Amino acid sequence: MNKVQMKRNEIYKDIFNSIDINKSNGISRDQISLYLNRVFKNIDVDIEQAMGILDVMNIASDAKINVNQFLSFMYIFENAELEQVSSICFYLSDTNFSGKIDKNELRGMFVKLNIPADDENVIEIVNNLGELELDYEQFTEFISALVD
Repeated sequence: MNKVQMKRNEIYKDIFNSIDINKSNGISRDQISLYLNRVFKNIDVDIEQAMGILDVMNIASDAKINVNQFLSFMYIFENAELEQVSSICFYLSDTNFSGKIDKNELRGMFVKLNIPADDENVIEIVNNLGELELDYEQFTEFISALVD
């Protein structure tokens, strides 16, 4: 994680703490939605689309979101093209917020998509990646080749 992202994460932690007024270490979807509506009321941001990130993250509608989940949510919200599932998947998989995904993060993405990590094709794909990391452009090319 670079210094800029580290600073952003500190800001996001402060935001999380300001939303978590009862200091329960968890905030609801409604609290996030209220925050986004308040902050982006004069900017054309599709709040429902942003809240859809939580669905992709497999966070139940009645679940409390912890600070690490909130950091991931904000990272995706800030960086992903929300109308493109591949973009959301990329940033969701980038668990260290580096802007690239390595083979462990790629394997994790397959698991999140309910594709068994022990599937022969997944093992081959991940092993072929080796020590390389994929940026978003390389990732989209990779996914396109995988689908074809």
